[in-house]
Amino acid sequence: MIQRIFPIVFILFIFCDPIYLTTCNFSGVSPFGSIYRIYVGTVGIISMVTSYFALRNKCVNLLPLFFSLIGFAILFFATTIFYIRINPFYYSHMIRWGASCIPALFLGLSFVYFEDKKSIIKYLPILLMIITPFVAFASLRGAKKYGQYVDEESGLNYQVISYYMAYFFSLSAYYIFISKDKISSKLLSFVLYVILASEGIVCSVSGGRGGFVLLIINIIFFVYMIYKRGNINKGLFTTILIVSCLLFVAIATYFDLWSYQGFYRVTHPLAQQAGRTNDWQVVLTYFYKSPIIGNGLGSDFMTWGFYSHNIFVDFLAETGVLGFVLFTTLLFWIVRTILKQCFIDEYYIFIMCIGFYGLVMVLFSGYWISMYQIWMLMGVAYGLRLWNKQRVDSFIAE
Repeated sequence: MIQRIFPIVFILFIFCDPIYLTTCNFSGVSPFGSIYRIYVGTVGIISMVTSYFALRNKCVNLLPLFFSLIGFAILFFATTIFYIRINPFYYSHMIRWGASCIPALFLGLSFVYFEDKKSIIKYLPILLMIITPFVAFASLRGAKKYGQYVDEESGLNYQVISYYMAYFFSLSAYYIFISKDKISSKLLSFVLYVILASEGIVCSVSGGRGGFVLLIINIIFFVYMIYKRGNINKGLFTTILIVSCLLFVAIATYFDLWSYQGFYRVTHPLAQQAGRTNDWQVVLTYFYKSPIIGNGLGSDFMTWGFYSHNIFVDFLAETGVLGFVLFTTLLFWIVRTILKQCFIDEYYIFIMCIGFYGLVMVLFSGYWISMYQIWMLMGVAYGLRLWNKQRVDSFIAE
C-alpha cells in the first residue's frame, strides 16, 4: 500500500503551494487565514503519517533527529521570553515550521529509503502540464501593464510567479533531459518542450528578480550535469541549446516581450537590490548588539519586525557568530552531500531542483526557518548519511 501512496503524497507535497494559490487565484478566494492553516495542517499530517509507514521497517535511528528537532523548537520558542511584545509573524512562521518543514524533513528522509523512485517521477509531466498554463496566464495578464503581477490578494504576486516558473522549469528540464523514466510519446515530448519554453519566458517577464536568478542557476546546473553525465549526445544537446536560445529571441521579438516592464525590471540592472541591501544593513545593527550568540531564533520579528530576506544575515542576527558558523557549515554539508549523490543517482538531481528553489528563496526572498525545501534537503542528506553507514556496516558484517 505504501508503495502506491508515498509517490502521490511526495509529488503533491512539493506542488501543494502552487496548487493552492492557483486554485485561490482563479476561484477568487483569499488564500490567507484559517483556510490556509487548515490546508497546510492537513497536508502536514498526511505527509507525517505517510513518512512513518515508509520508514517503520527500515531500521532507521530517528532518536538523534527527534532530539535535534525538540532542541530547535525549544530555542525557537524560548526567544519569546526575552521580548515583551511578540510579532504575529513570529507565530505564523513557527506554525509553518511545524506544519510544513518537519513533514518535509521526514519526506526527504523517506525518499532516500524509498526504492521505487521512478513511480514519483511519472507524475511530474501530468502536474506540470496542468498547473503551468494557469500560472502563466495569471502572470501574462498583468506583467505588460504593471511590470509585476500586483494581485496581492490572491497570493500569486509577481515574485511568487517568478519563482514558481523557474522551479517548474527545472522540473521540466529534469524530466526532458535527465530522467530515464520518460513516457515514450512524441506528443508528450513536444508538449513538454512547449511547457519548458513557456516557463522560461514567463519567468523572464514576470518581474521577479529572485526567480530570474533561480532560472539562470537552473540552466547552468542542467548544462553542467548533462555534459558531465552524458545523458544525451553532447552535439545534439548543444544544438538544442543553440536552437532554444534563437527560438527564445524570435518569440520575444515577435511578441515584443522586450518592452514588458517585468522583463525590463529583472534585466536593467539585475544586480540592483537597493531595498534588500538596506534591509540587511538594518538587521545587521542588531547583530552588532549581540555578535557572539545573537538575539535568538526568530528574533528578527521582535527586533526589526520581519526577516531580512537573506539567510546569512538572519544567521548572524539571530544566532550570532557561533550560530552562523554552525548553520553555514551544516548547510554547505547538506548541499555538498546531495550534489555528490547527483553523479551516482539521477533522482537526486530531481531533489536538487527542489533544493535550489529553496536556497535561492532564502538568499533573496524567504525566511530560512519556515522554508520547507531547506528542511527537505536536510532530511535527504541525513538519510544518505544513515543509508551509507548501513551499507558500510553490512559490508563489514559480511
